Amino acid sequence: MRWAVVSSVLVLTGCPGAIDDPAPYLQARGIDSGLVAEDAGIDAGPLSDAGHPDTGVVSDAGEDTPIIVQAEYASVLQAPMAKRDDPEAQNGQYVVVPAGEPVNGDPDSVTAGRMDLAFVLDAAATVRVFGRVRVPDTNGDSYWVRMDGGAWIQWNGINLDHPGVWWWAPVHDSDDGGAVVDFTLEAGRHVLELRQREAGIALDAILVTRDLNLDPNG
Repeated sequence: MRWAVVSSVLVLTGCPGAIDDPAPYLQARGIDSGLVAEDAGIDAGPLSDAGHPDTGVVSDAGEDTPIIVQAEYASVLQAPMAKRDDPEAQNGQYVVVPAGEPVNGDPDSVTAGRMDLAFVLDAAATVRVFGRVRVPDTNGDSYWVRMDGGAWIQWNGINLDHPGVWWWAPVHDSDDGGAVVDFTLEAGRHVLELRQREAGIALDAILVTRDLNLDPNG
């Protein structure tokens, strides 16, 4: 695996096989541009090669370079969603909807349980978004998702073939026969917003890729 620091943001320049090594992603920060980590109320974490904490949002640096944003560095993280520790999670943390929370059937009227994950595209692209997700069972396998304030997508039935383990799953639309959703986006900053739907589901990170054939579990 080779990696490089570009504009103080750590990005991959070639990572064959499964994307499961946390080391290249420790500097991923889904925080508003211009804020350093301390300003956002989070631990500054590792330093870049330049000796400064990473600032701004995670940016891509090439056609096939995936962007990884850690869930625990969401620009918005609203209860009941909560951070938890897990040595098997990238960077050692993840975000979970705690067990016992009611099902949210309407993300517009029930606005609690929100997580915003920001990233930047250097050029316009059609991208696919994966979540590194762990689900307990069919009662805790869904989120509401939207990009840049657009229409809500019911992302249901996530990772039912891999319950209890971390697994990369593409965002799909359960109201469209489970079709994988690809987002056509302009250059610049974008926000993937997730809202609580069911309890027990956990998110470690998201991956944004221009390579629509990428299999992060491969």
